[in-house]
Parts: sequence; C-alpha cells; structure tokens
Amino acid sequence: MIADIALRLLSLTIENVAGELRCCLRLLADSFDAAWIGLLHPDASDWRIASHSRERDSSTLLASIDADSLPWLLGSDTEPVILRPAQLKQLFDRQNSRTGVSPESAAALMLQFGRNGTGRLIVVARSQRQIDEWTLKNLQPLARLCDGLWQHCRKLLCAPEQNRLEMTLVREIHHRVKNNLQVVCSLLDLQSENAGSPELEGLFDIGIQRVRAIAIVHEQLYRSSTGTQLDLGEYLNALLQDLLRLYRVDRDTRELQVDVKDVNLGFDAAIPCCLIINELVTNALQHAFRDDRPGRIHISAVENKSDGRLTLRIADNGVGMTAGSRQKTKPTLGLELVKNLVKQLDGSLTIDTTDGTSFQVSFFQPTNPQ
Repeated sequence: MIADIALRLLSLTIENVAGELRCCLRLLADSFDAAWIGLLHPDASDWRIASHSRERDSSTLLASIDADSLPWLLGSDTEPVILRPAQLKQLFDRQNSRTGVSPESAAALMLQFGRNGTGRLIVVARSQRQIDEWTLKNLQPLARLCDGLWQHCRKLLCAPEQNRLEMTLVREIHHRVKNNLQVVCSLLDLQSENAGSPELEGLFDIGIQRVRAIAIVHEQLYRSSTGTQLDLGEYLNALLQDLLRLYRVDRDTRELQVDVKDVNLGFDAAIPCCLIINELVTNALQHAFRDDRPGRIHISAVENKSDGRLTLRIADNGVGMTAGSRQKTKPTLGLELVKNLVKQLDGSLTIDTTDGTSFQVSFFQPTNPQ
C-alpha cells in the first residue's frame, strides 16, 4: 500500500491531483479497513481537511474547518490518541458533509504527522477491536507518508488560486503603468503648446505617439486573460485608430490592410515589436503618399508554431525609398530606432523597394512565451 501511494505521489500534476488524491485516500482507508479517514492541517486560523468515506465512497478535498471549534486537535500527543464520540461528532458536524458514519457508535484513532507534528491523521474504525490492533502497530511510516501526501496535494490544489492572485497583481501593474504613461503623454501634449513652430510641435506629436504605442501594449495586456500574452491583432486595431486620428488620414484614399490571425507576443517581445510597427506605419503615413495620392498599407504577421519564428511585414505601394536615402551617413531617427529594436529582438530586417517599400522583420520568440 505504501509503495502504491508513493508511486501516485510521483505522478501528481495539477491536472490529475484531485483524482490521484482521492485514490490515495481510498488506499489508506482500504489498508486500515476503516469506515472513514481524514487528514487535517492548520492553515492560518482554520484547519484544512482532506477525507474519504468508505461508507459513502466519497471524498472531500481541502475543505476549511473553524480551528476554534476543535480545540482538542491542538492537544494531540505524539502517541496515537483514541477520540471520544463527542469529539468525532464535532468533527463531522464542522466538516459539513455526510460521512455515512454514526459518531456515537464509532471508535476513532488520531495521530500526528509532519515534521513539526502539526498535521493530524484521524481514522474511524468499524469496531473497537480494530482500534486495539492499530495501536499495536508502528504507525510512523504511515505518518510520514501522510505528510508527503498532504504537502503534494496542498501545493498542487492551491496552485490555481495562487496563479489567480499572481495574475491579478500582474494585470494591476499593467493598468498602473498604462495610467502613468498616459500622464506622460498629457504632460508632453501641454508642453507642445509652447513649441513655437509647427516642426517642433510635430516632433512632440511623434514622441507622444511613441509613448502611446507602449501604453496601448500595457492596456491590452491588462485586458487580456493572462496578463502576459499580447494579441497582436487586437493591438493593431487600437494602434491604427490612434495613428489615423493623429495624421487625419482620409480612409477613402488610404487603405489599411491587416492580415494577422492567432499571433500572440510574450511581454519581452511585445514592446520592441509594437514600437517597430508604430515607426514603420508612421513612416508610411507621413512619406509614402505624396500630394494626397491614394495608396495601400499592408501589415501581416505569421508565426511558425513549431519553432516560434515570427515574420512581420509592413508594406506600402507609395513612392518608395531610393537607394541613396537608405545609404545616408546619418539615417533618420525612425529607421535607426527600428534597426536598434530589431537588434534587441535578435532578429533580422529586410528592406525591399521594388514596388513601394516593404519592411520585413523576422525574429524568434519562445514557443510558449510567458
């Protein structure tokens, strides 16, 4: 029996812990031929209990019991203790579940487990004779096994709640960062009113938009279900609305095509990748279409799920970049920023001016980004 439970402990995962714990409790009850068995452990001001009833063939996993209502649990001796019917009735009443056992006629044994003796193993016998047989046995190996069983199941069963709390904290951080970045945008906007020239005011607008591009990342992460994965399609919808409003784009003459499906970015890649998109789309809106000529901007992203390679392409059918403009000794700030961001992603940048201008960025991100 001990070997069977030990093997089950080794195979415990978050997905199967509830079922495996029930099996372990059932094995413990079967080994004693007990009517009911329970593991109790203090947790803050309460006791947590995992139990199994052979009479009902049912299990309770980590229910909470008020500690003050069971003071006799604290006074357990290192030796096995025989429980009185009144104590057993208290326990069953507090557990608030049907055990199929009559505490008035039952006999029960309690012993400690755990390094500091804080856990309690309670076994309800079918007869007083069973109690006499149990007290004659060496129960310490069983107590050590119960401690291992408890620690494993407690950690795994509480993992979803711990993850939920961590996720709430992460989302709150994204929300506060987004709000702080909006304050920065507002301050820059106020300052731009005293710029003194349209050119300088335009530089302020570009700087504000770069901060906005980062703020939208945090806003989307805050709204996401994970707080760590950015849906690139949803991000582009929000970013492009900002850019179209900033540059007063006439949608009748400018066609924006977005071809992005099921592409998620981990947080490490989200900021640099989204800044790259912001720079390249801004560049196309400002310089690709002279004299209000009609045109098209196409944005696509494809992720290879097998190796995590993501290929991002921003293309327009505008006037294009001449070879001379790309070989200037002093490149524009926007293009220099794009190159630095691509380097930060440890990726590659390809520029094609055959028909308009096409920028292709390729980089790897983990297949399961966190």
